[in-house]
Amino acid sequence: MIYKSNIEAEGNKILNLDDNNEVDKFFSCILRYISEIESDLRGRYPIFTPENFRAVYFDYYKIQNNISVIIYTFPKDSVKYASLRNWKDLKIQRDLARALGIYYGEKQICVSKKECITSSVLVYNGEDEVI
Repeated sequence: MIYKSNIEAEGNKILNLDDNNEVDKFFSCILRYISEIESDLRGRYPIFTPENFRAVYFDYYKIQNNISVIIYTFPKDSVKYASLRNWKDLKIQRDLARALGIYYGEKQICVSKKECITSSVLVYNGEDEVI
């Protein structure tokens, strides 16, 4: 399902990971957090790798910095709404995307505080989706 929503939050309550300065601030905070975890292990090791801690890192950052909204544009080598391609062309396109570093961008906005969503309208319900 896809909703069109109005989202409102003060600038200091938004983490925009499309902004290099904010990415740097995020990594600085998380690196300090990892150092704290490592210094407190006392010879014990967590079962998760840093890659598995995605939700933990973002939750920690949101709490430490009073963040309500996180924005990031994910790169994708192919998307369903683009020109229809056969399987051979789609494979070539994906290889080209990786080789050229050119991707479709899909912005994701993660809202942690419901009060930031001021209105919502359903624009796509997925009924015509074929599985």
